[in-house]
Amino acid sequence: MWREYLHKNIKIREIILIIIIIAVSLFYIYYGLKNDDKYDNKVVLYNKGDKKVYSLDKNQVIDIGTHKIIIKNSRVRIRDAVCPLKICEKQGWVKDGVIVCVPEKVAVEIYNTDKKKEFDVIVK
Repeated sequence: MWREYLHKNIKIREIILIIIIIAVSLFYIYYGLKNDDKYDNKVVLYNKGDKKVYSLDKNQVIDIGTHKIIIKNSRVRIRDAVCPLKICEKQGWVKDGVIVCVPEKVAVEIYNTDKKKEFDVIVK
């Protein structure tokens, strides 16, 4: 008798857990896709907690003291970084993605909606 009770409760708990996981996943998918539109062709710069948004279409140099962020031809790169390893500089030009400098707490997110995407790898 107790086995049947335990067996029924486990099934109900599993079903409830699956429903919760699906609901949370749909919520994040909906709001994640909805919020991506507001950053079309934008560069979001996070500098020690501050957030600034710049246009990817305008060529410009942004000096934040510890780094120079260069936006040119819908690409972004970091120059003149003061961090010891300069990994953020070595990333070079980025069209779509993220550049991060951990020691200086700087992150640059690039949202490029250009339809002419380049291939990373071509496999035959």
